[in-house]
Amino acid sequence: RNAIKNFRLMRDTDPTVGAVMYAVEQVLRDVPFSVVPANDSEEAKAEAKFVEEVLSDMDHSLDDHISEALSHLTFGFSSFEVVYKRRNGPRGKNPKKKSRYSDGRLGIRKLASRAQWTIDKFEVDQENGDFLGVVQQNFHTGSGTSKIPVDKLVHYTTTTTNNDFSGRSILRNAYKPFHYVNELQRIEAT
Repeated sequence: RNAIKNFRLMRDTDPTVGAVMYAVEQVLRDVPFSVVPANDSEEAKAEAKFVEEVLSDMDHSLDDHISEALSHLTFGFSSFEVVYKRRNGPRGKNPKKKSRYSDGRLGIRKLASRAQWTIDKFEVDQENGDFLGVVQQNFHTGSGTSKIPVDKLVHYTTTTTNNDFSGRSILRNAYKPFHYVNELQRIEAT
């Protein structure tokens, strides 16, 4: 929790860190994206088309998701809960369940961001080290937790060293100089 708090402070208050993080994000957001069929069969082409449809039929754009996913650079990891919807077409009473497609297949309504500072712990199988999910603090009330299982989770990390699901922030080596500069500025201001 302290690391996440400090990395957030660095990203949001230091002009150099903020500018570099913004530049990196903009470069990575401009990388072209495409869905490529696994082979030349009609079935593989149809499934690739389906994946493109699912990604374009979410409540948010893929570009917005990539922007949020890049927060894993700051914090070492970023987690998203996959929220599904049935593709039953544009009609219906609930706007959250509307889809541009009417094939009845299961699609993705959104990849809901789970803020790093709300993640209490990573659930790991003690016998084999498999990632089981995350435990999230209730963001709105601040009390209580809920578990998000790995099969409903998209989880990004910067590294997988030692099977650590919290990754490693790219700001980690900059923390000491950041701390010294802040202290010197505080002393100088006094």
